[in-house]
Amino acid sequence: ILIMELKNRLTIHIGVNFVVSSFAGLDRVRCRKFQEGIEHYGIDVTQVTYGDQAFSAIRQSPNPLEIRIALAGPQIGQLLIVAPQIGRSLEIVQSEADDIAKVFSLIWAAPNMQVIACDATIRDIYETNSTHAFQELWEGRLQRKAEDLKHFQRLVLGGGLRFVMPPYPNADEPAVEVKVESFLSDVTRLFLETQFAWQKPSLPGVQLDPSDRLNKVDDYI
Repeated sequence: ILIMELKNRLTIHIGVNFVVSSFAGLDRVRCRKFQEGIEHYGIDVTQVTYGDQAFSAIRQSPNPLEIRIALAGPQIGQLLIVAPQIGRSLEIVQSEADDIAKVFSLIWAAPNMQVIACDATIRDIYETNSTHAFQELWEGRLQRKAEDLKHFQRLVLGGGLRFVMPPYPNADEPAVEVKVESFLSDVTRLFLETQFAWQKPSLPGVQLDPSDRLNKVDDYI
C-alpha cells in the first residue's frame, strides 16, 4: 500500500489569482506607485516590466516571487501572485501576498471594485514508502495490471489521478481540483496539486484576502 509521509511535505509552488471589476487600467504612474508601495513593506523586486496590457515584477532571490497585474478586459483587472520555489513557508508567502493585495487595493482603489473570480493553488511533493509511486497508484490503488499500459504502445514513465469537483449548488464554495501523480524527477515521490476556484462574485467593496484563500486550500490538503 502506498503511504505518503505527511511530515515530509515539501511545498514547491504557492499561487493566488484575483480577477476584479471596476479596474481603472494600467499606466506607469500607478505601476510605479505600486512598486514603491510593496517596497515599503520590504518586498523588493529585481526585474520590472511595463506594458499597455500588463505589468510584472519579479524577485529572483533569495525567495523568488512573481507579481503580475494585467488588463483582462474592459474595466477588468487581474492580480496574480506566485511563489515558485521549493521549501517556501506558507506563512511567509501569505504575509507578502496580503501586503501586495493591500497595496494593489490602495493604488487601484474603487468603491465598487468587485472580485469576480479567484483561484488559489498549492503544489507539494511527498516522500513515500514506495520505489515507484506510479506503480503503486496503478497496481495497488487502481488494481490494474502492468500489462494494461501496453495499450499506449509507449513507455510510461509516470502518471496519476485527477479529481474535478464542482462547487455545492447555491453556495459560496469553490470548485476543487486535485492531482495526485508520481513525481517524474524522483519516482519514489508523489506530486500533489490542489486548486480552489471561486467563480461566484463577491460583494462590491470586499477586500482581497489571499491569506484566507490559501488557508482554505491548505486546510483541505
